[in-house]
Amino acid sequence: MAQRDYLLRQIEQLGVALARIRELILGGEPVLAKAGLQQVAAQSGVDLEVLQVLAPESLLQLLMGAGEGNLEKLIPAAEVLFLKGELEEYLGQTGRSAQSFAKASLLGNQVRALIGEVADSNLKSRVEELLEDIERRRSSGHSSDASSRPETM
Repeated sequence: MAQRDYLLRQIEQLGVALARIRELILGGEPVLAKAGLQQVAAQSGVDLEVLQVLAPESLLQLLMGAGEGNLEKLIPAAEVLFLKGELEEYLGQTGRSAQSFAKASLLGNQVRALIGEVADSNLKSRVEELLEDIERRRSSGHSSDASSRPETM
């Protein structure tokens, strides 16, 4: 129970930080958004560059730890990868954004499997919301105004 409460508090704090980063992306501040993503990832115990370079299956193995399923790293990594995909989409980097969304989806689905039926309804709701957002972005492709954005970060 205490661990679940801690995890929910961690997710809430992460959500606040990621909402600020989303505002930076939508406000046309990609450099600040990327710096914010790096900081949030580091605070969550994951490295943004590692999230980017590892193949999806290798990333999942790394974040799962010794096989017990590390929700404290899986959830933030999925959230960070989702926003990284949004940032890349904003910059017109459709290939990179597709990879980030795919990794976020893989991690989110692993979280869904780990929390199963016994998890707190708030936690399950947040995970389902994240997965719906990821699938919506993956199915819509990149936005039409992204072509006018600079390619580099």
